[in-house]
Amino acid sequence: GEFVVGEAPDLKIAGRGIDYEFRRTYKSQISYRGPLGANWQHNYDQFLVPTGTNLLVVDGYARADLYTSTNGITFTSPAGFYDRLLKNGDNSYTLRNPHGALATFGALDGAPAQGRLTRIADRNGNALTYQYDSLGRLARVNDTLGRPITYTYNLSGFLDAVLDFSGRRLRFGYDANGNLISVTLPAVTGTPNGNDFPNGKTWRYSYASGFGDERLNHNLLSSVAPNEVADGSLTPRVVNTYGTAGYDFDRVTMQAWGGVNGSGVPAGGVITLTYQQLNPLGDPNDLSLPRNRTTVFDRNGNQKVYEHNVNGHRLSL
Repeated sequence: GEFVVGEAPDLKIAGRGIDYEFRRTYKSQISYRGPLGANWQHNYDQFLVPTGTNLLVVDGYARADLYTSTNGITFTSPAGFYDRLLKNGDNSYTLRNPHGALATFGALDGAPAQGRLTRIADRNGNALTYQYDSLGRLARVNDTLGRPITYTYNLSGFLDAVLDFSGRRLRFGYDANGNLISVTLPAVTGTPNGNDFPNGKTWRYSYASGFGDERLNHNLLSSVAPNEVADGSLTPRVVNTYGTAGYDFDRVTMQAWGGVNGSGVPAGGVITLTYQQLNPLGDPNDLSLPRNRTTVFDRNGNQKVYEHNVNGHRLSL
């Protein structure tokens, strides 16, 4: 029932071994207010959060995973993860993935940028490095060739622009509620088919607001793709409806795709979703027991029924 957006890179720069990429992820059911406003995160917004001797690793894709430890030095990875987290002698931390890539995080020393990502390196030593301002905000990324990409912020502390060494710029806009409402990519000119965007390609977003329960605010209601922004129609690519009560609460219950045609019918069709709780008194440790049923009617009217266990893993379709 959660709405998730994982956009293609807004900006990509080829490097040696590792490319620089700026990616955004949105999740409707998290509660996070970061550099991209409510419930969005970019891929270099990675950091550690201490919980006793354990650490939460926030991965830059709107996800946090708990690494457990009895001594605060060596850590056990979550089930299904095959990386290794270790505290270094200088109090920094290194997360090594199974392919030998290393992510280094700063010490948890109380500084504004404590626990923040400082370096990503591949197994051959090619590395991206990260620098922070006095408020702990990411200010600069140096790619594997040492070329700078700078990050600037507005008066509310949200990311305002990303500027690369060649002058290409990403721009971000926000509403009064701290929602990301526009993303403008670098200018596109000189295309062979005339599909130019001299002012940059712009995505636009709208959100729910005004609910007494904060969990219903900041839900992404619609997104408008660059072509529809450029032609002035502002026809949404998708319009979401969320449940506000009962078991549907804060879950997507309908999606209308592609705007509407001349008859007022959604041109891309409608997807409807219903949710049912199963076995509410069942053994919470029984991972074979279905706990939730989701029924989906797709744009052609075809029905699919999914059942999931207590961890949200699918048991049947």
